[in-house]
Amino acid sequence: MFRWYDYWIKGIDNGVMDEPAVSVFVEGSREHVTAERWPPKDAGYKSLNLRPRGKLSPESEPMAADTPPRTASTRHHSR
Repeated sequence: MFRWYDYWIKGIDNGVMDEPAVSVFVEGSREHVTAERWPPKDAGYKSLNLRPRGKLSPESEPMAADTPPRTASTRHHSR
């Protein structure tokens, strides 16, 4: 990051513009991946839902863990 600032703000030609546009660390594989654009061309997309304790899951969570969502036919009004 500092090399980018050196190039653009201070005008130092340090070769940063010759490097790949994107460099990311892939958690789990413990490797760096580079690409010429973001998102990378071969990126896959997957919808994820936030779950309790900050977890992600492809399945959505019901409104309450022990009861199904209420619909018009299951609602009742008290008087």
